[in-house]
Amino acid sequence: MTPIFTFPDCSEQLALFQSFYDNPVAMIAEEGIVNQLKAQAERTCRYCNKSEPETTFKKEAHIISQMLGKNDLLCDFECDACNQIFSKYESSFVNWLGITRTLIGTRGRRNKVPEYLSGTGNIQAKLNTIMEADGVIVSRTPDAHEAINIDVDSGKTTIQYAKRAYIPLEVYKVLLKIAFAVLPTEDVADYAPVLRMLTAEAHPDLCRFAHIMRFQLPLDQSVTSPYGILFTKRDPLAHCPRHSFIFYYANQVYSFPLPFSIQDIRNGCYTNIKCYFPPPIFFDQPLSFNHVNVDRLPMGSLEKVKGEREIITFEFKPKDLENLMSFDPVTGESKPHTFDPKDILSIFMVRSGRKLKLSKK
Repeated sequence: MTPIFTFPDCSEQLALFQSFYDNPVAMIAEEGIVNQLKAQAERTCRYCNKSEPETTFKKEAHIISQMLGKNDLLCDFECDACNQIFSKYESSFVNWLGITRTLIGTRGRRNKVPEYLSGTGNIQAKLNTIMEADGVIVSRTPDAHEAINIDVDSGKTTIQYAKRAYIPLEVYKVLLKIAFAVLPTEDVADYAPVLRMLTAEAHPDLCRFAHIMRFQLPLDQSVTSPYGILFTKRDPLAHCPRHSFIFYYANQVYSFPLPFSIQDIRNGCYTNIKCYFPPPIFFDQPLSFNHVNVDRLPMGSLEKVKGEREIITFEFKPKDLENLMSFDPVTGESKPHTFDPKDILSIFMVRSGRKLKLSKK
């Protein structure tokens, strides 16, 4: 079995998960990876079970949405009709992610980092170049004093904003669709009923089952390309779902089981069933840190969520604010400066190791 690792405070959760699951199958969406696809006339949609001429396969169908990073990882088992439905779900998914795509510089299908505007318009983020350094500038409106808060005593900076509206079940279906795209062909028939639920109207059983575990890591622990890992349970008769999936994007890790395996139902596994969520899993020892933020989220609602607040936190050393100098990039003038957090309207963020090139004036 391939050795796997996690963070120290997730070790017990990993040990429990490994007692029920093994056989990890990894999938990575790096640019340039291309799948060998069937001819359109030979394709059958995994989600609606239709083939030509009942449906068509003219559009490119990505296993992982290009909204999460430009990639060429295509599939030949998603028809145009289902692709259109999933595209609608992706709008909810992007709104749920909030400012993340902009902060980490995700480049979409047009190879551009998207600009972000919060639901109330008080926070804006966009790619910018200042003093020959590429980064992201996050700005608040002048009246939104609470949107960017810098605590000089604790060394903590917070950005608070309201997300744009999203539908939780649509977010869940996007993640579930990625998991089912990784599923081996020989196991697809075992999930036929739930595959139909992905593109149909909300099914009450799916709404009740729709929970994910979300782990939020520090931004410097972000993955460069999104990927997923699929696990199969050791004992077919164990009272837990047959497969479990974990998906990595940026500094976010989403963990959830695949619901309603026909094999599980026939074996009576859904009587007193328990779901075991894998923690963040790596094939090399990760950098350790003290704490991983984790939430178990119910995602079965069809009600549109509006104005959900999110807080992004950064830390710095308070002593770094001593003996500050202000710099005018237009005139090149530098002078001593007394820092006042209330004066801050924008924060310019660059990757670790990047340096600003100051004028020689």
